[in-house]
Formats: sequence, structure tokens, C-alpha cells
Amino acid sequence: MDNKTVKQRKLEVGKKYYTCSYTGVERVIIIKIFDNNKFVLVKADREDDKLKPFVRPVKYIFDTANKAKNAKRDWEHEDRKRRKKRKNKNKTNSKSS
Repeated sequence: MDNKTVKQRKLEVGKKYYTCSYTGVERVIIIKIFDNNKFVLVKADREDDKLKPFVRPVKYIFDTANKAKNAKRDWEHEDRKRRKKRKNKNKTNSKSS
């Protein structure tokens, strides 16, 4: 099987997939697929009821845990870059006020 993400195949709501997280690999259940097919709303497949659903790019949704583990470094880099950009944007907005 190739090392491509699930985006080449059809995603199914309610089916279990794997994604990256800072603590490793997380098993998630897809709740909703957004119209642009680039993002999905997922919920962690754990017993903990305090966890809220979160949005994840489709390129970081995988069929196997091993594929998610291999993509973890790229996901971390992209997530840190996104957070830094948002932080800098908030800083410039507060200075102009």
C-alpha cells in the first residue's frame, strides 16, 4: 500500500482513522467533512469525555498508525508555523489599537 493520505480515497463519517499529535499518534473518529474537502472535524477515540472535537487537515488523516507516526514531524512543523503566524498577527492588531 502506498504512503499517501486518505484524501485520495473517500472519507467516511463515523469511521476510525489515525492522526498526529504532540504526544504521538491519536485514533480519531470523523464527525464531519467540510465542503472544501480539505478539513475534517474529528473527536479522539478515547474514554475521556472532556475532550472536545477539533479540526484537522485531511492530509494528516491516515489509515494506519504507522503512517501517522511518520508524518508527525511535518505536522509539528506546520502547526508551530501556523501558531507563530497567528501570534504575530494578534500582536500587530493590538499595537494598531
